[in-house]
Formats: sequence, C-alpha cells, structure tokens
Amino acid sequence: MVRIARGFFVYLLVLAAISICGGGASTTMGSYGSAVAFYNSGNAYFHQGQFEQAIAKYNKALEINPRYANAYIYRGAAYDIKGQYDQAIANINLIANW
Repeated sequence: MVRIARGFFVYLLVLAAISICGGGASTTMGSYGSAVAFYNSGNAYFHQGQFEQAIAKYNKALEINPRYANAYIYRGAAYDIKGQYDQAIANINLIANW
C-alpha cells in the first residue's frame, strides 16, 4: 500500500510540474527532433517496465536539451518506481526551480 501511495504522490508532482512549466521542449528544430526521439524511446522502455533503459534514453534527451521538462518528469517517475526516491525528487525539483 505504501508503494501505491508513493507512486500517487509522484504522479501528483508530475501533474504539478507540467502545469507550472508547460512541459515543453524548447530548442532549435534540429536538436528538438533528436531530443524528442530519445524521449519517445525512453517512454517506450518506461511503458515496458524497462526503467534503466528508459533513464538512459531520458539522459540522452536531456544532454541535447537540458530544459526538456517532460524528460525530467518521466526520468523522475522511473527513479521512483525503482525505489530511488532521492533521484526522483531531485528531478522534480530541477524543473520546479525554473
């Protein structure tokens, strides 16, 4: 039951973060496409339960566009699911402080 409650808490943080920063990925068009491709690949891994691979793809998206809010949000959610709560919170805090 604690796991569900913690996951729900992170879900609420994700929704709040998206509403605060818009969840966008603003950068030049060329790098935007690459960052989005890595982000989408990360989401595919995330939804398959392959969280290490998802985190690696989100990291690549963030190397290209360090202000890609959705990549931080989902990377934080992956860390949360893996039980790495400090990293999960750190990801949310990064965009909350923009």
